[in-house]
Amino acid sequence: MACEVTWNPLDKHTSYTLSNSDLTSTKVGSSHGLVRSTLAKSTGKLYFEFLISTGVASMYMGVATASAALASYLGSDAHGWCLRPDKYKMHSGGSTLTDTGYTTSDVFQVAIDLDSGKVWFGVNGSWADSGDPCAGTAPTYTDSDLSSHPIFPTGSCYNSGGVFILRACDCDQSYSPPSGFDPWVITTVYKLSGTIKEKGFAAERVVKCYTRSTGILYSSTTSAPDGSFSLDAPDDSTEMYVIAISDDADDDFNSLIFDRVTGILQE
Repeated sequence: MACEVTWNPLDKHTSYTLSNSDLTSTKVGSSHGLVRSTLAKSTGKLYFEFLISTGVASMYMGVATASAALASYLGSDAHGWCLRPDKYKMHSGGSTLTDTGYTTSDVFQVAIDLDSGKVWFGVNGSWADSGDPCAGTAPTYTDSDLSSHPIFPTGSCYNSGGVFILRACDCDQSYSPPSGFDPWVITTVYKLSGTIKEKGFAAERVVKCYTRSTGILYSSTTSAPDGSFSLDAPDDSTEMYVIAISDDADDDFNSLIFDRVTGILQE
């Protein structure tokens, strides 16, 4: 399931190209510029991630308001807050050394309390400078502007070839949010589930579900040894049909078909 919050193709410097359903941003050409997400938030305790891919040396990852200049680097003005890979945090053009940096394949973490104006930056499960979002202590930045303006997940990179991926939805994130924080976006998940049995006995079978109106494959899996299976569904109203495919080597059984079924919301 693709996350509905992505990098914004209408709110980025022209030197970025977007791919992977606009979740991946790639820098083309060496110049300053930033890219913001499609959704800003104004209240609450929230969490999101960036996956750092390539060209990490000149990255600036963090958050910004809508007023941060697209043609500059994140943290160059009063409207952006970031952490660089060389362990420096930046805001209003000023930099301060921290104890945390990042490199290729790292997961960059952001926890932000939009009500108190605090933001924490972390990498791979550890928060910079012993920050503790759960306790509300040692934030990377405390700034009233973080609580008085809508805030966007934002990234920037100077060098050509820099690639970073936005993970705003819980379904894409590597880490659970700190206690008391919610994912930037909570994904609504629908499932089709059941048990495959042949002559009363549990069976391991390839199970596939299709959109009934189009016949297009939506998801597939293999039932567990106890016959149970769970498949992704688009929602709780689209009619699907499910096929449990019998072993081709065994002529005693037919494939099983469940028709006109719909997804069930997963709590």
